[in-house]
Amino acid sequence: MSRRLVGDTWSRSPERRAFDIVTATAVLAAEIPLGGIGAMAFFIENGCDPLFRQERIGKAGSRFKTWKLRTMPFNPLTYNGDHEDASGGDNDDRRTRVGKILSRAKIDDALMVVNVLAGDMSMVGPRPLTTVDTEATYDVLSPSERKDWDWSREILPGQVSDFHAKSRGMDPKSDAFLYARAQSDIWFREHTSPAVDTAIIADAIKGVVVRS
Repeated sequence: MSRRLVGDTWSRSPERRAFDIVTATAVLAAEIPLGGIGAMAFFIENGCDPLFRQERIGKAGSRFKTWKLRTMPFNPLTYNGDHEDASGGDNDDRRTRVGKILSRAKIDDALMVVNVLAGDMSMVGPRPLTTVDTEATYDVLSPSERKDWDWSREILPGQVSDFHAKSRGMDPKSDAFLYARAQSDIWFREHTSPAVDTAIIADAIKGVVVRS
């Protein structure tokens, strides 16, 4: 009898890893050149290093570094480590003209595909958060909800998530946003499957095309 690849059976399976490698390899050809163009455009506009490394929390609390493209100019006076360049949502007026384009098209996250190939992330999964974001989320959850959310994040985080499309227009610093993201993470771990992952990737691509 064949296995039913849903939930943990899928998220922890060798088939899921093969799916990640094949999908990440397919998008690499597009994302890396786009990231290079975005980095060059940002440098021309702002004259500062367009890349920075950021620590994220991964599977079961593990930590890893990922490269990101800046969407706002580097300011050494306000630099605050891993939370640098934290998004303030679609209406964040700190972003430059190029930064807004990079963020809208999700090109600022393009280099995360390297983390997928390295095994730090999956193509689809809960958003890999900074320590600051994680602590802020704990603050809006009850003890039982924190336990459920911790459980949901024992799998690899994803370059795209089910919550991305749902969160458009929401204030990422609001309690409502943080709570909804936690509930989305819990739902995802229970329901992830090849069909769900494929649909989320398709929705993410559609969102970028529509918004660009």
